[in-house]
Amino acid sequence: LCLKLSAEADALLSFAGEMSADDMMAEAERLTSALTGEALALSRRDVTALFDRAGLAGLYIPLTGTAHVNLNDQAYMLPFTMCHELAHQAGYAREDEANYIAYRACMSGNAAFRFSGGFNMFLYAMDALYEIDRPAWRQCVNGMSDPLFFRFARCNGLYTARQTLPYRLSQMFSALFLRMNGQTQGAQSYENAVRLLLAEESAA
Repeated sequence: LCLKLSAEADALLSFAGEMSADDMMAEAERLTSALTGEALALSRRDVTALFDRAGLAGLYIPLTGTAHVNLNDQAYMLPFTMCHELAHQAGYAREDEANYIAYRACMSGNAAFRFSGGFNMFLYAMDALYEIDRPAWRQCVNGMSDPLFFRFARCNGLYTARQTLPYRLSQMFSALFLRMNGQTQGAQSYENAVRLLLAEESAA
C-alpha cells in the first residue's frame, strides 16, 4: 500500500498546492458534502495565530458545530485537512473514519485534492509500516523521488530522526483531546484509517 500511495503521489506532485485557499475551501465543502449527503461549511474565522501556537492543522469544535483549519499549513496538506474537519461536522466523530472520508472526498476531486488525499494517507501508512517492518519502511523511503522525499521529511515523515516542536505539541494536544472524547488510542487513531483502506484494497 505504501509503494502504491507513493507512486500515485509522485505522479500528481506537479499539481500540489496549485489552488488558492478560498478555492480549496469551496471545493472541500462541495466534495465532502456530496460524499456525506450533508450541507457542510468551513469556518471563515481567522484562527491562524492560535493554531500556529498550538501546532494545530485543524479542529472541529462540537459545542459550536464549526470546523476550523489553519491556512498557514502547507498548501498541499490543506485539502485533506479541510475534508477531515468537514467529515467531523457531518457526524463522523472517530478520527479513522474522518480520515477515510477525507481521503475518499479528495480522491473524487481534482489533481491537487488527489495529491493531498493520497499524500496524507501515505504519511499515515508509512507511520504504520515503520512500527511493523523497518526494512520495508527504509525501502519505501529510499525509493522516493527527491521532491516527494522533501515533502515527506517536511511533514515529519522522518519522525524517528527529528520531531519539530509544533509537531510534538500537536501530538500531545491531539492525544489529550481524543482521550477526553472517548478515543482511548489517542493520536494513533488517525493512523487506523490505513486499516480501512487496506480492507478496501483486499476486497477489490
